[in-house]
Amino acid sequence: GDSLEEQRQKLQAELDEIRRIFEEGGMGDLLSDPEALKAFVQRTKQLEEVLKSLGLEHLLNSPDELGRMLQSLLAAKEIMEKCGFAGLLDDPAQLEAVLTRYGGLKEAFER
Repeated sequence: GDSLEEQRQKLQAELDEIRRIFEEGGMGDLLSDPEALKAFVQRTKQLEEVLKSLGLEHLLNSPDELGRMLQSLLAAKEIMEKCGFAGLLDDPAQLEAVLTRYGGLKEAFER
């Protein structure tokens, strides 16, 4: 088997690679703060679970697309708030009801 020194060198090489990966990602400081690393891993897992539950796991590999989607949602929310419909995005059934009524009004005026 491997000698103790060979095992130590192998583990050191693995640790160095992990450190390099974190530093390249701008997160090298996480390796010196176990609680921050734990919190980061937990948040990452929760985000992954939320996106998967919504069928949006592809966004894990496309942060730009996720950012655009969130930007659009925030813009829509701001518009709804300006127009007096602040809570509509929180209640899809209410949003659907408003849009259905709007569709009916639009149809009536187009006749």
